[in-house]
Amino acid sequence: MGAKDLALIETDVRKINQAYFTDRAELFNRRLKRTLRSKKIITAQALSKHLLVRKGDHVVIEAKNGSMMVRMNGTALEDGEQGKQINVRNTRSGRVVRAYVSRVGVVSVTP
Repeated sequence: MGAKDLALIETDVRKINQAYFTDRAELFNRRLKRTLRSKKIITAQALSKHLLVRKGDHVVIEAKNGSMMVRMNGTALEDGEQGKQINVRNTRSGRVVRAYVSRVGVVSVTP
């Protein structure tokens, strides 16, 4: 969702029994699970997870030790949002490693 897709509306919060958003910035680049009617309140349950890596994506695996950083190619074996630890297969060696999702298409073996 982008800025043009959202509008702030005034409503009686006593009638809302789910978590809702008051800051449009929290919704940028998020996706809805299904289509919502215009002027419908967006709740956390209406949003899909903000995945930075999807199962099957080609990713860059980063390993850092002090001032040295090594990067290698891999394939995500799970979906992941930022900070989540997922399984990734190293393309060259075939080994499966656990790595943390750091940004779109990039995982790190160190948190």
